[in-house]
Amino acid sequence: MRQFRRSSTSGTNFVYNSVRRVTKRTPVNRRNSGRHGIFILSRVKRDVVDGWLDELRDDAEFNIGSYVDCFLSENLARRYIGERKLPLSQRTKSDAREWRERESKRKTKANLSYAIRKNDKDIDYLGMDDLAFTVEGKAGSAGEKSLTRDAIEYAPVRNVVGHTGLLTGNGKSLLSLKHENIKARIKTLVLEKPLAKNKSVAKKNARRKH
Repeated sequence: MRQFRRSSTSGTNFVYNSVRRVTKRTPVNRRNSGRHGIFILSRVKRDVVDGWLDELRDDAEFNIGSYVDCFLSENLARRYIGERKLPLSQRTKSDAREWRERESKRKTKANLSYAIRKNDKDIDYLGMDDLAFTVEGKAGSAGEKSLTRDAIEYAPVRNVVGHTGLLTGNGKSLLSLKHENIKARIKTLVLEKPLAKNKSVAKKNARRKH
């Protein structure tokens, strides 16, 4: 059977037209015509679904870079918080506790007894809003460079990716730029306030010189 070309018509018309083309070219005797028709129809349905999957794979490839940007941005903030041992506010701890409890209930409902998270700290349950606030220690204001301002613009596009929606070109570009801005901001914070490990090393080197 010759492979069908994709059609711009709806799925129903595509199936109907495909079956009509096949049946015209395939000699079928009356005794087996019923079974043969069912076979052709099921074959065409599979071809339609395969076509959908091909299109979705193209969409997935387009979106995958944006997922990576989200993963790197949020986990970079978590890494900074962990390295600096930054404290979480009571409200942030409460949010993390709530999300952990929700996930636990869903695991119970799904009959999952094994762990599904590699890390299970409070910061692993926080979104970019709470992570940015924890990193900065306050909400950023207009005219001030702050991760909390990045988080506001980042949120709606990140939610599209989180719900497996297909991004537009502008949405994809915005997420990529936000990732670059978040990365640059954390680099700046590290330079302005060296990590605790670096401070201890600097003190040791100073003592040796004296």
